[in-house]
Amino acid sequence: MRHLRLQNCSIQPPSAFRGFDELVSLELYDITFSSELLNILISRCPLLEKLVLQISSILNHIQIDAPKLRSFDFSGGINDISLMKAPLLEKLSLFNTAVPSGKAGQLDLAKYFESFPALEHLNLDYLSVQVYYAALIDPVRGDVVNDIPASFSDVTLNHLRVVKLEGITGTKPEIELIKLLLAKSPMLVKMLIQPNKGKVFAETRLKVLCRDNKISKSIT
Repeated sequence: MRHLRLQNCSIQPPSAFRGFDELVSLELYDITFSSELLNILISRCPLLEKLVLQISSILNHIQIDAPKLRSFDFSGGINDISLMKAPLLEKLSLFNTAVPSGKAGQLDLAKYFESFPALEHLNLDYLSVQVYYAALIDPVRGDVVNDIPASFSDVTLNHLRVVKLEGITGTKPEIELIKLLLAKSPMLVKMLIQPNKGKVFAETRLKVLCRDNKISKSIT
């Protein structure tokens, strides 16, 4: 079996389950399972190239260990998500519906992006950014907008071409991420930023940022 799509069911594999050696595409929609079971399932699909997860329940932690993965699309509630080994990943889309609990550890964004150097398309929403910065949700000060932390000095996203950020509110993590992507993506041709509705601060900050960096921005 090379392609598997499941919807509206519960997964309870037998204890003798060894995985799917030939599976290249896995799509799960409204499936009931634990984070631990999902991690095991993914790790036992060594040839997996496409992963789609649309989960209605809130999961604690997802650990993606898929060296052949090229496309990952996640929509649902998650407190923490990590992509450990995805050197071939080209498309990453994360839409998180769970408010960060504040208990998840902070992510080293420099090391995070080093995990998938082949990335071409990136789509994140507000909560997907915040889940990695549970302790940094204050609006960024004007004097740090142009700062890029020294830890990013060796990060280069040579293949990133399209970025879409949705529901942006003008917090420090978001501005840091935008500046990082602009500075470290030499092949970037389009960045679409959609501010959170009603956030005047975010809209003002992003207008300045987009003007200074000639970014394509959409306000809806």
